[in-house]
Amino acid sequence: MASEQSQIMGFFIEESRDHLGTIERGLLNLGSTLDDREMLDEVFRAAHSIKGGAAMLGLPGIQTVSHRLEDCFKILKDNPIATDQRLESLFLQIFDSLQELVDRLQSPDGLNEQDSERVVADVDPICQELITYINCLSRGDVPPEPANPPAQASLPVTSPLSTQSEEDSALHLIMTSDVLARLREMLQLFKQPDTPKTRQSLRQLCQLLAQVGEQFELEAWTRLVKTAQRAIANTDNTFTSLAAVIIKDLKQGQELVLGNRESEISPSPALSELAPAPEREAPQDINHPADGRSQ
Repeated sequence: MASEQSQIMGFFIEESRDHLGTIERGLLNLGSTLDDREMLDEVFRAAHSIKGGAAMLGLPGIQTVSHRLEDCFKILKDNPIATDQRLESLFLQIFDSLQELVDRLQSPDGLNEQDSERVVADVDPICQELITYINCLSRGDVPPEPANPPAQASLPVTSPLSTQSEEDSALHLIMTSDVLARLREMLQLFKQPDTPKTRQSLRQLCQLLAQVGEQFELEAWTRLVKTAQRAIANTDNTFTSLAAVIIKDLKQGQELVLGNRESEISPSPALSELAPAPEREAPQDINHPADGRSQ
């Protein structure tokens, strides 16, 4: 019986990952999603499916947060509105909370009641703010000012004496908060005009992501990020071609790190094609000039 329950839970997690991917794609291109009734229906059904599976398996936290997302998508279906940065941000914060719950459920320690209740308590005010904001926009009212976000706790600093468990917790926190935030910044930059300054900002974000890999000795992740950095530096690549490939590759890499499968990370063929190979200096023979002519 325990084995059967574990198998059912595994199926739920796998299906939830697929549904989360659908929701995330819809939110990262929210303007297009709101203009596409079929896509809006798809993200609504994805949230509904996660809610139903969580209810069946007795996972109230996941059920509650997915239900909140489902309600918000339903309001959008019934009341079409134009998107803006605040709308996107609120949706993505709720999405992050749902993803965190599924990540914890899949972790070796599982999702305990205390963590579940904490996540729901943290995200509930954001859900209320989003519903109020959508309703105001649909009625043409002036939305209230956003609530002041709670101050974020400082990220734990690992030391040589840190236990493996503490390092894993720090890595999980950074991957689910800092890294996702950097990916969203990249997405916003890709939507801006292609200028040297914008490309420099994108390369700096890649450097920050690479530092995460160096801090936690994630060699495959670091190689992936540096490949993305070279692709961005290649001005022959348009922002449109870069965004679709880089965001997808880095997001998949982030998920592999969280799933303790970092060694499986590798640049996709599409990314490798956009990124020139690292430059290497050819060895010089001091007795023979590079052009091959004798002295």
